[in-house]
Amino acid sequence: MTARTPSCGESTLERNSIRGSGGMRFTSPALRSTRRARLALCAIVATTLVLAIAACKPVGPDYVRPALPAPDAYKGAAGAWKPAQPGDALPRGKWWEIFEDPQLNRLAERVDIGNQSIREAEARYAQAQAALRQVRAGLYPIVTGTGSARRSRLESDSRGAVSDFEIGVDVAWEPDVWGRVRRGIEAGEAQAQAAAADLDAVRLAVTASLVQNYLLLRTVDQQARLLEETVATFDRSLKLSVNRYKVGVVARSDVVQAETQLRSAQAQLVDVGVQRAQLEKQGITMGGKGIRACLTPEQVKTDDIPLTDPQSGCKQEITDRTGNQWKFRFSCPKAQGAGVATFLSDREFTTKVNGTFNATGIQQKGSLESRAVWLGQDCGTVKPRA
Repeated sequence: MTARTPSCGESTLERNSIRGSGGMRFTSPALRSTRRARLALCAIVATTLVLAIAACKPVGPDYVRPALPAPDAYKGAAGAWKPAQPGDALPRGKWWEIFEDPQLNRLAERVDIGNQSIREAEARYAQAQAALRQVRAGLYPIVTGTGSARRSRLESDSRGAVSDFEIGVDVAWEPDVWGRVRRGIEAGEAQAQAAAADLDAVRLAVTASLVQNYLLLRTVDQQARLLEETVATFDRSLKLSVNRYKVGVVARSDVVQAETQLRSAQAQLVDVGVQRAQLEKQGITMGGKGIRACLTPEQVKTDDIPLTDPQSGCKQEITDRTGNQWKFRFSCPKAQGAGVATFLSDREFTTKVNGTFNATGIQQKGSLESRAVWLGQDCGTVKPRA
């Protein structure tokens, strides 16, 4: 038997184990007391070493923000300048609620759900946090354990079956003497803070863009209503001028002037419609508030899903069903066209509609895209569509 130098937790007496009659191995009291003493000594030494290393300062200079020299004063400032105070970490709250618009509040609450830029920033922040946790793991020891059990019996052995149990523990730890791990933690914390600031900045930028476009859309709608009233007024004025011209009360120039005013207002109304369509392409639609619809279990089982609201006076007809797509036609009091519904899963589908619309009194062509998601089994106060 070859001898070896014992380490922490080992003893030269460890081979002096005794096998019982049942095949179980156990150590003697002297061996157990010796092991406990050696383990306690090793724990004291390891704790002292850890405390000593933790008290050491990492190698290398600490990070210092570079100084940016700036002049004491600017021409024409007259005390209006003050040092910047970044507030990326400050909670901003629901600042859009100051406009007191319930529809805007609903849109702003859904920004985190459907915006891909915010999702990308959230993924980068989660990646930075995971990398920081991985670096911090370098401060702690790596413990691995193994175990095995064996039961055997020899026919020639009168003692019967023998059970052998083996348990092994391996501990590996690299002391951070020179501060490599601690410097890595400092860098990881800085990257995580930067990713969090980027996430807040992206969320703020997207929400601000939504609010700005929404308010602009509201302004355009008000301009459209005003122009509609103006067109109706100029139309009545033109009719009045024509009647007065027929009876010889006014000259032909009054009729031409009234007609010019009417055509100019109609042209402005078309321009406003184009501007609104451009805003809709940017993702701002009045339908973005989310229209809830309730479907009965029978409609779901028979695939008889009403894509239009019957209370709106619209009628639909499904013309083709191929795979996960439904093609349909629709007819409304002020709109007609066709569309296609694409089922992404059993809980989500999108629709794209092309047709002619006459909401402003002028017939125009346009397109509309929408997305529907399953919310839950309880419809609440929403009645099923017929």
